[in-house]
Amino acid sequence: MYQVRFYDGTEGLISKAETHHVQPAKFEKIVDFILNLEQRWIGETIIARDDRSGIYKLGMTPFLRGPGLLYEISPLNYFVKRRASDHFKA
Repeated sequence: MYQVRFYDGTEGLISKAETHHVQPAKFEKIVDFILNLEQRWIGETIIARDDRSGIYKLGMTPFLRGPGLLYEISPLNYFVKRRASDHFKA
């Protein structure tokens, strides 16, 4: 098992089969690229799943709530809640 640091700063243990070695400078370039992509979601109209109903609705991402793709989402009814990015599309 290898101790690794992910682009969002979290760390974890993963097997050798799950790794891809990159030089530190290249890793930093990749991280910067991903973080810039994350910033592009801010202020965008999105479709997000309402956890209570399971229905996908229009919303907006007013800001990113820290690293790791956790955004604040404002649905059309203006109720603000936190949502991980695995349930929205641009």
